Amino acid sequence: MKKHILLFPLIILCISESPAFSQQEGWSILNLGHNITTNNKYAVGGTCLIFAENSSRTIFGFNINSGKWSSTTVSTTMPWTEAYSHGNTALILNDSLAVFYSAHNGNFATLRFEGQKINLGTKWVGCKENYGYLVTDTKIYFFDAEDSQIRSLTYTGVGTS
Repeated sequence: MKKHILLFPLIILCISESPAFSQQEGWSILNLGHNITTNNKYAVGGTCLIFAENSSRTIFGFNINSGKWSSTTVSTTMPWTEAYSHGNTALILNDSLAVFYSAHNGNFATLRFEGQKINLGTKWVGCKENYGYLVTDTKIYFFDAEDSQIRSLTYTGVGTS
């Protein structure tokens, strides 16, 4: 009996993760005509998914609460390099543009950021629950999924005046 009680949370965990991936894979076959490959960037969060093909300027967001896909087209010629998602927030970016998605209200927000992303081996870009963040060498950007607004403040690195 104890074995079954211990396995129950593991089974629930596996079941709860599967629908997001299967919906995403099914969607990609229907809309792209192929499975998702390394030429795609995507991230799956608690209630949302963000997706783009590297050669495309169209970004797709999926809201698990409403069961609806949304999309936006952005102006960039650079390929997507990273994607993050957690909770109600997702983010996809390249070297000059970040696109945030809110599953809270189904909106996108586009940011042409100032400076260079900081890459020092720690998390200087990502998502957590209802917010997304990006730190460059000159600014800190914060996306609030509840109102789909991007806020920023000037960043001065440690040891600089």
